[in-house]
Amino acid sequence: MLAAGKGKRMKSERPKVLHEICGRPALWHVLQAARAVRPTPLAVVVGRDQDPVAEAVRAWDLEPAPVFVEQREPLGTGNAVAVAERAVSRVDDVVVLAGDDPLVTGEHVRDLLRVHRRTKAAATILTTSPADPTGYARVVREGDRLVDLVGEDAAETDPHLRSIREVSTLVYAFRREDLYKVLPLVGRSDRSGEQYLFHVLGILKEKGERVSAMWVDLGGAMGANSRGALAMATRVMRERIISAHMANGVTFVDPATAYVDVDVRIGADTTI
Repeated sequence: MLAAGKGKRMKSERPKVLHEICGRPALWHVLQAARAVRPTPLAVVVGRDQDPVAEAVRAWDLEPAPVFVEQREPLGTGNAVAVAERAVSRVDDVVVLAGDDPLVTGEHVRDLLRVHRRTKAAATILTTSPADPTGYARVVREGDRLVDLVGEDAAETDPHLRSIREVSTLVYAFRREDLYKVLPLVGRSDRSGEQYLFHVLGILKEKGERVSAMWVDLGGAMGANSRGALAMATRVMRERIISAHMANGVTFVDPATAYVDVDVRIGADTTI
């Protein structure tokens, strides 16, 4: 669980993973999704000054109890996964989720692992189609096999790539042995000095390993790393919550103007 980001675009003193969506912090939602595959251990990577994040997670009394790993320097997603190597121990598969991606559900994570194991892939990524794919790596695939991840610059110069709206999320499943074998080969970005986890995919493919991809519907949203993205994720989450209540016998006179938190229970034949 990657929860070390400061979220500069939020313009907030609060860590971005603790901004609330429908009554619960973004990280809470993601941890619920992670628990669906019964991880042992459940490792949460936090930054050097991220005591509020660890404190919040401990207060949720999750099972299994999370193990906290400190990323001393903000050196990117690849480095965050690298510092967690000892914490993940000798497991067969490592699932990586972003703490600011609350729309990923337990069902999504279970299905991702199912595809990962069925296709005998070294890595499998979760993909989606945002309302605006600008700035994200576009996914080129053949069936459930990932052919390429194309950066924004290349997509801008190629009309075919520019028409692709499927992009990669920061949700991955890896064979642990393959992941930690190639992570040291990931270089740092010249511009930011960070190591990006998605570069692992290209290295694995160069070594002849299979990389798979699985698409999910996230309602056109992509995480919650800005105020605008937070609002969009909240809208999608709210629609999911209300749809679930309606399926259980609750009437909403005007769903568009109803606001229900994720923990709320409503009896059948109730009208809101």
